[in-house]
Amino acid sequence: MTDTSTCLLALLDAERDALMAGNYDDLEGFAAQKLAFVEALRPHPPREPLARRIRDRINRNEALMRSASDGFRAVIQALSARQAAARTTLYHPDGSAQIMPNSARTVERKA
Repeated sequence: MTDTSTCLLALLDAERDALMAGNYDDLEGFAAQKLAFVEALRPHPPREPLARRIRDRINRNEALMRSASDGFRAVIQALSARQAAARTTLYHPDGSAQIMPNSARTVERKA
């Protein structure tokens, strides 16, 4: 195993750790480093068992990134739905719209 391959595997593990810990700010730096290692390996690609390990870790991290992205999308959709439910749009006879926040959803009983 070459030093470059060892460093790439360690970097992929560090990227996984960052994804699992939710340290998404670190991901941009990993992308540039991964590109540098892949370019360094291009003239002398690793043999198949090592290449498979690298591919497996890349695929694992890609799946983690996709899951994180899907999670962010789901949160954004949930927050948008909640905001939409928290307001009512009223239209005046002249066609203008007025957005009114919904009041608390309680029923008040009077004696």
